[in-house]
Amino acid sequence: MTSRRHTSYDVAKLAGVSQSAVSRVFSPSGSASPEMRDKILRAAKKLNYKPNAIAQSLSYGRTRIIGMIITHFSNQIYPVPLNAVTGNLMESGESVLLQIAEPGALGDDAVQRLLRYRVDAIVCTSDLSKQAIAHCIAEKVPIVLVNRKSSSPHVDHVVSDNFESSQRVALGLASSGVVKTLFLKGPESNWVAQLRYKGYQKGCREAGMPRPLTADGQFTYEGGYETAMKYSDRIGEIDAIVSANDTMAIGAIDALVYEMGLSIPGDVRIVGHNDSPEARLKPYQLTTIRQPMDAMLKKATELALQRIENPDLPSTDIIMASELVLRKSAVW
Repeated sequence: MTSRRHTSYDVAKLAGVSQSAVSRVFSPSGSASPEMRDKILRAAKKLNYKPNAIAQSLSYGRTRIIGMIITHFSNQIYPVPLNAVTGNLMESGESVLLQIAEPGALGDDAVQRLLRYRVDAIVCTSDLSKQAIAHCIAEKVPIVLVNRKSSSPHVDHVVSDNFESSQRVALGLASSGVVKTLFLKGPESNWVAQLRYKGYQKGCREAGMPRPLTADGQFTYEGGYETAMKYSDRIGEIDAIVSANDTMAIGAIDALVYEMGLSIPGDVRIVGHNDSPEARLKPYQLTTIRQPMDAMLKKATELALQRIENPDLPSTDIIMASELVLRKSAVW
């Protein structure tokens, strides 16, 4: 037995045909007579021959690889819907190359890595610089942003109703008697964080509540925990803490309960955003906003595939409605 992999040349030699005939049989657009196809497939099976996907991609002009950039898996809203989306893509013959970006960091390095692999398109849930997006456009690689925004042409966007859902939170808290609130914004540079804050701020104005106290920070457990501790001397005057994501909200809950001995929602009400798996755990029972992440990622990949085929399509902006999930941490 030989240790080397068999090539199309070996298949052609065994089948007694030309190498170009083998290529046509294993090409989606290739043609061959039924007799020729049967002869080549039998030879390939005997040699356990598998066509080289990289070599095929060079001849097709497409790698059939979709690049995906998501924030670190500590952000638990992505793994489950990502699994479903990658499964759907692979069923249609596409492969997925995944890159991870750290929370609060730009995904520019991930973009550069994906471009080196000649991906056909990029679906990104991370913040990107204008330069990184411009590089994708220059390389003619379609890019779809999920819960992110760019003013660049030919970039598609799929977002949840971040502004409106946060506005509803403020109105709901006000209806239950809440007056003074603290909003955990997350990174100052994060478009989603700032949009959620603006929506919440508008809801406060409409409800006649005073302007919320605000705190910047990272979208992390430590960020929420440390921020709550910084405000420990003012917690007595705060009715509710609203966070731009669940992870910070959960960090704040642990600081309030285990460091300050407070009860949730008896002393302070807590609201998050995203409906992560941790938000549903019994110790937290976090009231939050559930984004349609499955549908958002699915739509983003559909837009990416459409733009591969029609690169000159106008930019598409899709906003998907979120759902308010009331749990023990804040009820109205």
